[in-house]
Amino acid sequence: MNCLQLLFLKHNVLKPRSSGRAYEVLRRIKHIKNPVGAELGVFNGNLSVLLLSNKIDLTLHMIDSWEGEGAGYIGDTEDSVATFSHQYMNDIFAKTMQRTDFAKDRRHVHRMRTDKAHTDIADGSLDFCFIDADHSYEGCKSDIELYRPKIKAGGWLGGHDYDHPKYPLFGVKRAVDEYAQAHHHRLETGKNYTWFIPL
Repeated sequence: MNCLQLLFLKHNVLKPRSSGRAYEVLRRIKHIKNPVGAELGVFNGNLSVLLLSNKIDLTLHMIDSWEGEGAGYIGDTEDSVATFSHQYMNDIFAKTMQRTDFAKDRRHVHRMRTDKAHTDIADGSLDFCFIDADHSYEGCKSDIELYRPKIKAGGWLGGHDYDHPKYPLFGVKRAVDEYAQAHHHRLETGKNYTWFIPL
């Protein structure tokens, strides 16, 4: 068991899937002092809790509309999150706020769609951006294009559900591959279908 996994256990927030994602992010920012990041698609806050618990100098922009049924995605992905009721998503939002309240001075909550929230974040201000919101090709492509300018040189652009076999309609892989190839960036993949591009 590595040091990061021990920290996850110490904070009693170890979630097998979320811990894989957190590990991949944390190992890329562990040497950065007072990093600033953004998570697009927070949902129940599992990843936010792990990042904020295990990198105590991290400031995190938590971006999610928490809208529920009717919000939809730009493209069809058959993602079940888009079918949840408004009340359910309101409850999830409240729970997420409670779970991350220990870091309320280091979190910035943007309860809005990603294509609106990007205007709240200055260009070149982020050390990383983790995209896990609209999984359609169109949605992921838009998030990449909108948030790439927010990341400073030497930072990381990354996300979740790259080539996930359970979700054949997700367009994440296509959007990421196209961006990496068009801009001649190296693409890395990691635990739990994560992807990362060093900038």
